Amino acid sequence: MLAGVVHGYFYSPNYRDRRVPFTHILNGFAANDPLTRIMGSTRYVHAGTSVLANRETNISTALSLL
Repeated sequence: MLAGVVHGYFYSPNYRDRRVPFTHILNGFAANDPLTRIMGSTRYVHAGTSVLANRETNISTALSLL
């Protein structure tokens, strides 16, 4: 969730259609879905790119340290 806030997943200008899919994102986080799956079906500017794959790796690494 923190990564979502930091990286602008809830900021409408980061979407090609300027619409944030709040419910979809929150449901994905609640289901512990991978970031690439959550954002891959959205109009997020980095959806489907290596940017999200790298962020997903960073999140997994951080969580493993807890």
